[in-house]
Amino acid sequence: MPHSFNEVGFHEKLFVIRHLCHGSKSLCSVHEDDIGEDWRDYRQWMKGMISDELLAVAIKFRNLHDVLTAQLKRTELAKRDNEARKGLTIGVWHGAQSVLTVREACNKIIHATDAYLDWRPVSEDAGAHDYWTGTMWLGGVKNSQEWKIEVHVDELCIALSRIVESVEDVTSVTLYDHDE
Repeated sequence: MPHSFNEVGFHEKLFVIRHLCHGSKSLCSVHEDDIGEDWRDYRQWMKGMISDELLAVAIKFRNLHDVLTAQLKRTELAKRDNEARKGLTIGVWHGAQSVLTVREACNKIIHATDAYLDWRPVSEDAGAHDYWTGTMWLGGVKNSQEWKIEVHVDELCIALSRIVESVEDVTSVTLYDHDE
């Protein structure tokens, strides 16, 4: 029997990540003139929170995907992945021509040896705080080949939510929520 999958907890993590994606610019705009101690640590805190939450959902999704691989045909899983990404760009391979799937994005999150958040100044004013754009750059090596991807985190979270919702009726994994 596979691990249980806390579907509500999974969606809560996705919500937190998405909230961080959309809240960074607003927070930095409101506190543009603030140069206190907290701002010196802001980038570290954001990277730590995003890394922790993304790793958690990537690992949970890959575990669920592995279980589904035993229950569904590969073509069915690929179809659900395609449907989950419809209208979204979850990321971009740099140096490769293939489409980034939800499964592969999660693999790269788990196996990345380099991870950077993309930062931009909140305004053109000198000394303006940088905010996180919602993009994460990941890199690593697979089979002696370097790889690099740009992950659009908000859109990946939407796709992850869609694909998990699409498999509720076909999995033998125990999907549960906090009330059970």
